[in-house]
Amino acid sequence: MRQELTALIEFERTATRITNVATGLIPGLLQTSDYARAVMRGKPVGEVEKLVLMRLGRREILSARNGPQLTAIISENALREPIGGHEVMAEQLRKVAELATWPNISVRVVASGSTTWHPGHVGPFVVFEFPKAQPIVHLEHYRSSAFLYNPGLAQEYLDAITTLLSFAMDETDSLEFIAKCANEMEAFA
Repeated sequence: MRQELTALIEFERTATRITNVATGLIPGLLQTSDYARAVMRGKPVGEVEKLVLMRLGRREILSARNGPQLTAIISENALREPIGGHEVMAEQLRKVAELATWPNISVRVVASGSTTWHPGHVGPFVVFEFPKAQPIVHLEHYRSSAFLYNPGLAQEYLDAITTLLSFAMDETDSLEFIAKCANEMEAFA
């Protein structure tokens, strides 16, 4: 697992573009500390704090001078699941909305209730694009993850991103929707 985390951090650091398709959780680079703690529930307490600090530290690449362009395609389900409680989720949604105002971060929401199948129904993935190398796909599951280095497979994931963006709300509507979800979470807090 440590080797996979090291590779992930290196890919985030060297990518020019990161596209994160998030179907059940807020993308790691956009998570608050309380939300990250809630996501890591079940791990030993000392390990959780180290992982939370590492996750928050990884976000620094987004404010770096030559930081990557991040596109987060987030399903409505991920926005409405009050992981950590309503107050934690409201804070998390406000943070996503704040980060989405950065010039190198784009957040797009895919509404639930589609009657047409799309790649977001299969699950989350991240595509890293580099200036002088083939794209790499990262798949993360319950207790394991994998990197796909095959250029043909990577192209299929890039095509899936194009399809998902056609289903997603535009950036303005996405931010309005996230603010609405945050308000709803605050009403329950």
